[in-house]
Amino acid sequence: MRTAVLDAAFKLLIERGYHSLTIGDVALVAGVHETTIYRRWQNVAGLALDACLEAVSGTVPAPNTGSLRNDLVALLRTITQLLGSPKGQGLLELCRITDVEAVQARSAFFVARFGAAEQIFERAAQRGEWSRDNNAKLLLELLIAPLYLRALVTNEPVIEWPIGRVVDALLAMAKTTSALHVRSSSRRARKLRPMQGSPGRSLRSRGPITTTT
Repeated sequence: MRTAVLDAAFKLLIERGYHSLTIGDVALVAGVHETTIYRRWQNVAGLALDACLEAVSGTVPAPNTGSLRNDLVALLRTITQLLGSPKGQGLLELCRITDVEAVQARSAFFVARFGAAEQIFERAAQRGEWSRDNNAKLLLELLIAPLYLRALVTNEPVIEWPIGRVVDALLAMAKTTSALHVRSSSRRARKLRPMQGSPGRSLRSRGPITTTT
């Protein structure tokens, strides 16, 4: 029953969008009674969320090509292919759900996906291609966010995103600057803390602000 309901919900989600999805229509397509669905899912948001998570689970495995650069390129290509597929359209609908519980569950899903992808960097560190001082999650966000921007905001084709050039540019930045360093970010945060609530560094201690006319 669960599989039939989730398959029906995902099918209707892709065809009609989240805001046109109803428990009644899902029950009709799945061949079950509405009360059966309500006993397991209390609202449309929860049902849509589970349908999306079930559909996209395992669709973006962490590549293992033996090269960090090639792993990242392969990962982004898999994501672009997913976003252009029916399952990807369901995932984009998932991003539009604003129900509080759905937002929390969606966040947990993406945290888990990022966690799985970080093994790419662990293998790269073992090969000497990646410094553990760098923030792998930040680099993944910089790589993946533009794809969702195109898919959800600007409606530009994600397939046209210059994956190879972007990966090369960000990896070069990671090697030549401390912009992605976890430790340097922590140091900057520590430097900023004395400015907050410190009498010796407050704006008040710098004297009155004067204006000219």
